[in-house]
Amino acid sequence: MSLLFPDPVAWLDTHWRHDKMAKNPGERWRIHDAPFLADILRDYADPTVNEVALMCAAQGAKSTTSMALQGWSVACNPDTIMQVLPSQVDAEEMGDRLIDALQRCKLTNQLLPTGRYDVKKDGIDIPTGMLILKGAGGKGNKVSSKPIGRLHLDEEKDIDPGAISKVLKRTRSRGKSRKVFRVSTPAEWGDSIHRAFTEGDQRRWHLRCPECGEVHRYGWRLDSDRYLLKFDKDEKDIQALLDGITYEFPCGHVKLTDCERDRRWIVDEGLWVPTNKNAPTNLRSYTWSAMLPLWVSWADIIQEWLSVSRALQGGDAKPLKVFITETIGEPSEQQEQSEPITLNLADYLIADYWRDSYDSPLKLVDGEVQRFMSIDYQKGRHTRGELPHRWGNVWAVRADGTARLLYEGRMETVDDCRDVQLTMGVRDSDVFCDIGWNQDEIAKELLAYGWTGIKGDDGDDKSFLFVDAHGNRVYRMYSRIEQIDIGMYKVPFIRVAKQRLLDVLAQVRGDKWEVGKDVSKQYLKHQSGCVQKEVDTPRGGKKWVWTKVGQDHMLDCTYYCLAGAVVYGYVGGSVVDTPSEVGKEDRDD
Repeated sequence: MSLLFPDPVAWLDTHWRHDKMAKNPGERWRIHDAPFLADILRDYADPTVNEVALMCAAQGAKSTTSMALQGWSVACNPDTIMQVLPSQVDAEEMGDRLIDALQRCKLTNQLLPTGRYDVKKDGIDIPTGMLILKGAGGKGNKVSSKPIGRLHLDEEKDIDPGAISKVLKRTRSRGKSRKVFRVSTPAEWGDSIHRAFTEGDQRRWHLRCPECGEVHRYGWRLDSDRYLLKFDKDEKDIQALLDGITYEFPCGHVKLTDCERDRRWIVDEGLWVPTNKNAPTNLRSYTWSAMLPLWVSWADIIQEWLSVSRALQGGDAKPLKVFITETIGEPSEQQEQSEPITLNLADYLIADYWRDSYDSPLKLVDGEVQRFMSIDYQKGRHTRGELPHRWGNVWAVRADGTARLLYEGRMETVDDCRDVQLTMGVRDSDVFCDIGWNQDEIAKELLAYGWTGIKGDDGDDKSFLFVDAHGNRVYRMYSRIEQIDIGMYKVPFIRVAKQRLLDVLAQVRGDKWEVGKDVSKQYLKHQSGCVQKEVDTPRGGKKWVWTKVGQDHMLDCTYYCLAGAVVYGYVGGSVVDTPSEVGKEDRDD
């Protein structure tokens, strides 16, 4: 197709240079580094195309491409251009980068105004048109107040949908000459960038098999059960595993590796294939994963996937969503976990640590430095004929923060709890008892045996403020020691940040915190009783919160023992940055 304006691919290769925040500041733009961008650049210059939407992975050259096209527009096809970002801070940072890039290009630099106040981070008054940068968030940022010919939406998923709707209307007056360039990683299925992609012709990168000639879509997986990026899951040597990564064509004829030659072949010989034949001809949309850009290695992707897999084993689904949206470049469909989680079971028997009498020698775990016991009290359901009872755990913790489960189960009475404690050799003060129910009665048991009370604070961003001996403010996942008054006696207890401790637990259980191969099904079921769900915030955003979906008593027991390990300094993460909710202030003396 002939273009009315200079070919942006050739123009950028000749004139454009990367800005100061790029990996290679000041160096010339080269389409050779990302050949898959050529069709996108030419679609932007095509007067018959009104909208181009890029829904792709993070670090996929989205913002860099948007900036380069604004430079091309200023020099070759001037108009009033507005770039909208999530916040005014984002807009000013992008404005600083864009001004730097325009000054590095000789053709655009000579068009910049020379007045002291004509070049600002939020806009440039160019003789051939206006270049405006706006943040959608905050007061006073009226993105809908100006008619515009070219609209760039950057990281659209973080822009309020109402602001997007308003600003899109500003292009209506230009009719068929309007141009909208939308770039973002996706978030939710059906969000604005996903809708923009599905309404367009949905172009995806494809490869032609050199053996059979069949054209295949290039991506992370063919379907939900067939992954195309292969590695040896049983390989214990991580470096050997990463070195052995291959990409297998669905036809089975060709395998590619992460070497420079094969990756170069993928970007040079691949092609964009539209997959939505019913789309209007003026709407173009593209998507690609982090597997496509040459600057992202497959090894980095697989390492992230291995980390996601470990988190899923611990019941933490948040890293999976980040992987899908930020690395694969696809929207997330939230799925709640309903089946018991699968933990990696260590090669030992929990029963081997139970001793026949209090006088028998304890069987110690290699490297063990301290044991913690936790008790979760339950009042029982009268409809089921249940009486009040307890659930308990005993964990042996090593100095490096790893641990091993030595006991898990149900205990009917306080005497049963005491028996488990003495049999397992746990110090009185290292027995943590839940005081969230029937506090006064439980406090009497704590007083009788010297146990420590514990209470999980369920605020999703809870942490506790301390001031250390040097006057520094430190945020921790546990409170100072508090007290329950029982007559003339005071019973100690601590409060802990449940949401944060569950985040830590999801990373260590079944791995650094070992579970024996004879663990009960009840224990595993309770580990699935609390899962992460994404919920709306009062300000219209999203956040992940651990939410109770079933019985979770021994999950509580596990994180109570983890809290003990955090308090004693065996497990890191006691210091929390930038909390939004703060407990009482105390001073470490």
